[in-house]
Amino acid sequence: MVVRVPFVALKFNLTLEMASGYGILGFSSSWAEHAGSSVIPPEYFVPNHHMGFRVTRKRVKRFVDTNMPVDPTNPIIRWRVPNAAASVLDFRQAVVWVTVNVGCTGGTAAPCNLIWNMFERVRLDQANNYIEDRRYFNFEETMRYWMTTMPEQQLTQGTGLYGFGSLAQRQVKGLGWKYALPMPFASLTRTVLPFFAATATGLAPAGMQDITFQWEVAPPNTWVETTLGALNPTWTITSMEIEYDELILEAGNLRSFVSKWFATAGTPPQIMFKTHWSLILPLTTAVEQDLPIDCKFQSIITVNAIIRPANTLTSTIVYNKLETFMGPALTNLVTYQWEVNGTLWPDKPVNTGGAQTTEAYVHYLMANHMFHSRRINEQVTPIDFNSFQNDKFIMIFNGNPHPFNPNLITPTATHLANNQLHLKLQFNPAPPPNLQLVFHIQHWKVWNYNSRGSNRMIVEV
Repeated sequence: MVVRVPFVALKFNLTLEMASGYGILGFSSSWAEHAGSSVIPPEYFVPNHHMGFRVTRKRVKRFVDTNMPVDPTNPIIRWRVPNAAASVLDFRQAVVWVTVNVGCTGGTAAPCNLIWNMFERVRLDQANNYIEDRRYFNFEETMRYWMTTMPEQQLTQGTGLYGFGSLAQRQVKGLGWKYALPMPFASLTRTVLPFFAATATGLAPAGMQDITFQWEVAPPNTWVETTLGALNPTWTITSMEIEYDELILEAGNLRSFVSKWFATAGTPPQIMFKTHWSLILPLTTAVEQDLPIDCKFQSIITVNAIIRPANTLTSTIVYNKLETFMGPALTNLVTYQWEVNGTLWPDKPVNTGGAQTTEAYVHYLMANHMFHSRRINEQVTPIDFNSFQNDKFIMIFNGNPHPFNPNLITPTATHLANNQLHLKLQFNPAPPPNLQLVFHIQHWKVWNYNSRGSNRMIVEV
């Protein structure tokens, strides 16, 4: 039975409650009165769910243009993105499917941990203008994987998609295995992309200029691992496909979609993205070293530097060699410090040796948005402290002055003169010979999408 309470009774009870000072709340304080108008929390509102605009999402898979199979005699693979009329493509959940087998004579071969280590360079072009050109792609992608991938993901996605596993597991996969690799280009994964020439009001008369992928496979002795005594490592890619989404808009939605898609008022639209530029420099055996890094960028986010052995890259019996970032115990490094535009950063060198390695670890956490002074119970971090001390040690310059806003364009710039960025190292005792420094500089870029005429295709922010 439903009991209805008279409105008069409700009003009477409310009056009594007000007379006694709002019940448990008491009378309003002067502090509350000066706080401004009160706010009703959003969770008290009836949820309002919007209808998505009518579009069909079709999953498509396309073979690369290079004829298969390919081997070390032809290590370059290309694919031109299909350019259909009025198509909208989405690469945010794209997969690069690659089927690989490896071999050798006089032993057993295995592909490397993390199969993208087979690609030493990837490049994205539009109309013969590069959008992204990632040299040392294998070094940089592997460093970012270890810096940002949680341990649980290494056992799930790492094992299931990228070929992460023990030598015995990888030897089985060396007989022929299909891997699911991530899309290597950040510029294509910012949002959906109309693959036609567009203006803010609709289609443009000119067509879309071709966009081309290119992968360069590294020499086999740099990523194929073998048992002791084996010779002639080799590889064969028998199949390579790109899987992505194609959006089909209903008639009448195209003009509305394009007008909303434009983030900037001008033509062509500007897509801003983060990418990397990499450099390898040799280390000497001096106890103090100052390494100039000749780079010209207008918006540096971070600079990551790792130390690795220079004489193991072509040895097939040195396993996981691109995943070794040598720690202070192996290099005798005691401090590092950056000099940016004539200013030392931080103001005192970062201690790295022995009991003081914590200083360098905090810099790693801060640069990757995993540290806050009052967060006592932090979540698990990708690189644990023991690994950081030994084989996952990274020296980091953080160029973002807004640490809790990673998507702001950073003002740190080195584009006006030579050698505006230096890394200063101190060792005790001297470092061993045959070491090298690998630098990965993350920075902002602008892609003037489908640019023609006076607009440059790519602008370094």
